[in-house]
Amino acid sequence: MPPVLKEMAARVLLTFLVFLAVAPSCAAEVIVTDGDTLILNGTSYRLDGIDAPATDQVCLDETGAVWACGIDAREQLVKLLGKRDVRCDSKGYDTIYRNRRMGNCRIEGESISLNQLLVRAGWALNFEPHAKGRFKADEDDARTNNRGIWKGCFSRPQA
Repeated sequence: MPPVLKEMAARVLLTFLVFLAVAPSCAAEVIVTDGDTLILNGTSYRLDGIDAPATDQVCLDETGAVWACGIDAREQLVKLLGKRDVRCDSKGYDTIYRNRRMGNCRIEGESISLNQLLVRAGWALNFEPHAKGRFKADEDDARTNNRGIWKGCFSRPQA
């Protein structure tokens, strides 16, 4: 190969490697563990200001039948995320589980936080004192319109 082509190939390769090093990641590895907790690139985040049923929690549906609402809350979070990019801003370590962080998370293409989306859809509740009322109107609307866990009867989840 002529020296000029070798030099061009080296420059193209170097440009490509620099681009890879500085470009934001297009997709992050996300694992959903329950309706209000996810692991993003190895860091565990509890969604700040909300509380969703634990995976082992059951509720009663609109007909009074037992329903695995905790599993459904987790699955709804998975469905909301889809294959979209997720970003979480840490609000510090969780006071209960020190190995996870409290986070305000957003998903690509949404104008409101993932935290608020879950409450609005009825799969999580405004959780005080952490929420400071941020999601109260969304919770009230979900309850009024029987969305998510509000379509039946449940015990309020406890962080």
